[in-house]
Parts: sequence; C-alpha cells; structure tokens
Amino acid sequence: MSTFAQDLSVLRQKADGMAFEDLFSAFADLCREHGEELSPLNATYRVKATDTGRCFTLRLEGGKVSVPGEQAPADVTLLATESNGVALIAGRLSPALALLTRKLKVQGSMAALTAFAPYLEGKK
Repeated sequence: MSTFAQDLSVLRQKADGMAFEDLFSAFADLCREHGEELSPLNATYRVKATDTGRCFTLRLEGGKVSVPGEQAPADVTLLATESNGVALIAGRLSPALALLTRKLKVQGSMAALTAFAPYLEGKK
C-alpha cells in the first residue's frame, strides 16, 4: 500500500494543466484515501484564490475528511493567486518560500498550518 507522500508525488506529476477545482478535488480524494495517516490533523483548511475568488475548503478530523464548502468556518485560510495556490498543491512552490516571498498570506491558526505543512511538503 502506498503512503500519502507517495500518492501526493503521483498527483503532482499529473498536476500541470489541471484546473484549480480539479486539482483540489483530486487532493481531497487523496486525503480521503489516506485519512488514517492524516488522523493527527484536526482543522479546517481553506485555500482562497485572491485573483478569481475561487475557494477550496478541506476539513480533516480524526482521520475523516470532508469538503464542507466555502461558507464553513475555517481554522486557517491560505490566500494566494489561483496559479500560486495550484503551484503550492502541485509542489512547485513550498509553503515556507511562498510565505517569505508574500505569494501566500495566512489568516487564522498558524499552528494548524504548521501541523499540515509536512504533509503538504510530502515529508510525512
């Protein structure tokens, strides 16, 4: 059985040319498949595209994964252009570099973001 990091790597290889909604939908499916690995995470994460207004919200709670919609409250919201949001999930932009270069802004819980970062970076 493959790990979250291995399957994230596969998704990232397919990410070029994927639309915002398609990539985030595939990412949610990946999270669902690996809910047990993600069980330490208990937060709602939102990515909002500052240039198009598109949103993606993902709730991780005790190994359960849901996509509650953009009206649900989020523990942390990541604000970036749509292309930078896609690059973040696709692995072409690291969360730390994005923050340092102000390509990514964070609203809400830095603790929730810090907990998720190793998964997003493919290190867990």
